[in-house]
Amino acid sequence: MRRGLAERVFAALILAGGLLLSSPLATAQGSLPNPVYHTYVDWPKNRVTIDATVNVSSLGAMVPDARSKAEQKIGNDRSTMIEKSIFPIIADSYHTVGDLAGSSPHIMTALQNLITPADRQYAKLSSDLSQVTVQYRLPIFPNLGEIFVDQVKANPPSPLLSYVPTTKFSGIVIYAKGKLPVHGENKSAELVPSLFPKIWDQNMDLIASADTIDPSVLRAKGMVAFTDNTDEKPFTARVGLVPFRTVAMGVFGKHSTDIIISNEAADTILASPANIHLLTEGRILIIADLPRPNVTSGS
Repeated sequence: MRRGLAERVFAALILAGGLLLSSPLATAQGSLPNPVYHTYVDWPKNRVTIDATVNVSSLGAMVPDARSKAEQKIGNDRSTMIEKSIFPIIADSYHTVGDLAGSSPHIMTALQNLITPADRQYAKLSSDLSQVTVQYRLPIFPNLGEIFVDQVKANPPSPLLSYVPTTKFSGIVIYAKGKLPVHGENKSAELVPSLFPKIWDQNMDLIASADTIDPSVLRAKGMVAFTDNTDEKPFTARVGLVPFRTVAMGVFGKHSTDIIISNEAADTILASPANIHLLTEGRILIIADLPRPNVTSGS
């Protein structure tokens, strides 16, 4: 008789468990929507900030571990985070980071390991308890530089054969704000910041590119620095106190990432081995209109 009672109790527990697992609350606990990613590439500060947000309202107010479930979901799917947030970054005049990753298994593998738990800044629950946001922040350089730069030496441009009056400068500053003529097209566009821009003269002779830069410098801090502020003081370590200043004459490339400077400005740079060395050391600052921190990418 006791055995029969025990069997009935056990059966009742199994039934109750089955009802609980099939309830709407239990179903909701096992399901969360995909994160929505908000990404801002802060070029002057050389960093990418990613906010990954998950809506947890479907779990209901009675789920105490909603926050931990959302954080775990975000942390376990960093490959999607990279695809949504890092792949759209413009690499050069014709490619995004995603384009280059798609053409190289090595780059793709390296990018999958780009974001680590150490890059996590914080996790927070919204005031209405409906969303969990986890923020990640990582440097553009050297993190991306170490993935994309594989050259072994710099290939600076040849110096001018003719004499051009010049002097020794501490860096190069190019003002490129506003809309500029797009080379080869009947339109204007703002300069778009990128990892590896090129600099051309008006004859479309190449003055500087990633190949121009010392590989160790390129990996560590990139080819150029970008800012939208005319105050050069924050970049003194890069361009010094007496830089050569010039104005962009136009832009070039599919993404309008390359800068065209005047022939006279190019000659001033190329007339001196010391000034050519500025290119090799990446002592270049570009002042341009930069995207504000509202760039977003979806789930």
